[in-house]
Amino acid sequence: MLDEHEAMEATYSRQITEELADPDVNALTENLLEAEEVAPTRAHPASPHTGMAGRIAHRMWRMADNAWDSAEGRVVPIKYHAHPKRDSALSHYLYGTPMPHEEQPQQPPATATETEPQ
Repeated sequence: MLDEHEAMEATYSRQITEELADPDVNALTENLLEAEEVAPTRAHPASPHTGMAGRIAHRMWRMADNAWDSAEGRVVPIKYHAHPKRDSALSHYLYGTPMPHEEQPQQPPATATETEPQ
């Protein structure tokens, strides 16, 4: 059953990346990660899912699930935080990718009075 799930997930992922542009795939991925961060980690089919009652139940179950996960030592993925130096010079060296050139602020051209000796 797990093999079927993994095959289905790979198929859907491939279809999504073929249909959407890279920025859209990135946005979709970030939205999914944000949803996983606040979602309960266990199924609660009998609780409400929509409206104000659903939102309250969702938050309450998330707190309860976090307590149980902690008590049982269950590993739950946490939100991925992008490293601020992700594209450092070292990473470009190790991956063999060219360094992007940062644009230097351009100075205005010198006027004729600035270049003439006095």
